Amino acid sequence: MLRFGVLSTAKIGHKFVLPAINKSPLCTLQAVASRDLARAQDYAERQGAPLAFGSYEALLACPEVDVVYIPLPTHLHVEWTLKALAAGKHVLVEKPMALTAADIDLVAEAAKRHGKRVMEAFMIAFHPQWDWVKSLLAEGRLGRIYKASGHFTYFNKKDGDFRNHPDMGGGGLRDVGVYPIIAGRMALGEPTLLDAHLELDPDYGIDRFVDFNLDFGGARANFYCGTQQERSQYFSIHGELGRIEMNAPFNPMDGPHGARVDLYTDKGSHCESRFFGNGDHYLNMVNNLCQAIGGEAAQGVSLADSRANQVVVDQILAKAKGC
Repeated sequence: MLRFGVLSTAKIGHKFVLPAINKSPLCTLQAVASRDLARAQDYAERQGAPLAFGSYEALLACPEVDVVYIPLPTHLHVEWTLKALAAGKHVLVEKPMALTAADIDLVAEAAKRHGKRVMEAFMIAFHPQWDWVKSLLAEGRLGRIYKASGHFTYFNKKDGDFRNHPDMGGGGLRDVGVYPIIAGRMALGEPTLLDAHLELDPDYGIDRFVDFNLDFGGARANFYCGTQQERSQYFSIHGELGRIEMNAPFNPMDGPHGARVDLYTDKGSHCESRFFGNGDHYLNMVNNLCQAIGGEAAQGVSLADSRANQVVVDQILAKAKGC
């Protein structure tokens, strides 16, 4: 059984990932680290971890930890991923795992050199609703694809939130815009950026709204994301023979109803709906990484996947800023 350690007591950890680690039959939560030892001890007790450390370095030095989960602010992801790899640990790192594609190249080289796994925590890749969507597309149920649309928005004007600090990797594109990008890539392949518009918050200096258009080999896509709009998520794919609509494509746990996928065919006269609930995609993600480490499964989100997604992010930011 693999033993996980977590760097920091971040909310996303105790809300989503740590419960998945505790639920998995393939791993256990072994250790928690915080800059504040008392806080780490309290958090470890609440999460059921037997070990607590007052520094990240101490956790990395612990021989009783096999895998490190990193939910730190974005600008720290690469630094601590590289340190964890050097300490002989596998890594599950929150998205986005880096600020640039070049940084992911550094991680990939280090992972290869140390013989360890690194996976970006894109949980949507492990939700069963996407398995059905990809199977519908593979079967040609929609015919030629003409258009994809999607968005992910929420409201956040908290001064202390790192997502509102550009020097910490904040902003809407890196936080939630990455989801429609990876969703489009999972469904339609690799895109070409057509154009992008970015609106900055005058106080925080982060991108609070980003609208961008991609071309997936002839299928056009319009996606947008934001951090100061009504909370919403949606994804659709429109083809000559039908269309797919998804009410909770990115995080079905972030709402009361879970995921539903509607397939419209026969000129819109027929609708087949499937309900997936929450889908336990965080648990599926953790299980997949454990199986990949054990050589029992392919890694669901490879470093090549992460790099391809980050390339699109880099291009959007450069295009929107006129670089």
